Amino acid sequence: MRKTILGLACLLLAAWVLLQGNFGIPVIHINVWPLLVIMGFVYFSAESFYSGNIPLGFIFAIIAFIIANSTYDLLPNISASAVSFAGILACIGVNFLVKPSKKWKLRHFSKHFSGEEIGGEGIVFGSGTRYVNKDNFSYDELTCSFGSAKVYFDNAKIAGDSATFKVEVAFGNATLFVPSSWQVVSKVACAFGGVSQVRDTSEKEKTLYLEGSVAFGHLKVIYI
Repeated sequence: MRKTILGLACLLLAAWVLLQGNFGIPVIHINVWPLLVIMGFVYFSAESFYSGNIPLGFIFAIIAFIIANSTYDLLPNISASAVSFAGILACIGVNFLVKPSKKWKLRHFSKHFSGEEIGGEGIVFGSGTRYVNKDNFSYDELTCSFGSAKVYFDNAKIAGDSATFKVEVAFGNATLFVPSSWQVVSKVACAFGGVSQVRDTSEKEKTLYLEGSVAFGHLKVIYI
């Protein structure tokens, strides 16, 4: 539904850009191209907030506001550094109020920075590795912001015919090591990023569906 609304909004804006000044349609007196970039960041910010990823939502929102402020002079007396610092404080405040049971801890940050195993909170400013060893694997997820992550599925056993892995990558890289007997189907939305995997035409026993988004980063699938 959200993608449908965004798609219709882009089509309406495209028609406005082409037909402005004709048929009584008013002329747009603003720079349109930065506006499209801003709309993209606003969409990913809303998507992140909706999925409960508050830090990533604030990151996208800060970037959108900085671009809008520098292009359209919304608040000319506020610097980009002030916006970033205010966004960090707001993120910490909301994190305390909304998710008191998942507060950031220094030991989590140091663990990620040292590159040890990734916990349920994901990667933020660091690197790490996760091993999915579930005997009845059906769903798992990973968040990687400003860092790099590796996920190994070689000891996982899919319950049924398929499983789903949701990944949210922003300004980082994630690599998935998948058994060669699995088929990987990507449904990941990309913005200034991409997903790559080596084609394997051999017959597969199970299917792994990838969902989520990649923004300013890269997701790679390697068969083992």
